[in-house]
Amino acid sequence: MSEPTMFVDDDDGYRRWIYAHPSRFVINTLRGGSGGQPILHSAICDHVAPRAEAHWTTGDYVKICGDKRIALDLWAREQYGAFPTPCRNCEP
Repeated sequence: MSEPTMFVDDDDGYRRWIYAHPSRFVINTLRGGSGGQPILHSAICDHVAPRAEAHWTTGDYVKICGDKRIALDLWAREQYGAFPTPCRNCEP
């Protein structure tokens, strides 16, 4: 199982990853892990799908991307002590 990839201050890298892995998963979480519950999305969810004008990893949030949901669940559990909340929009 491949390790999750974190995108911090790398909007171009995040866009490339999403376009190359549209059937995979993304955790959206606050920078620095301070406060807030990490949210799990499908890579094509409108809430995390990159658009040219948006700042996806250079603002308040970072993205953790992975091929397998279980790897992201385990990452969130290690970082936050809980599994991520599934997005209500895309229901991954």
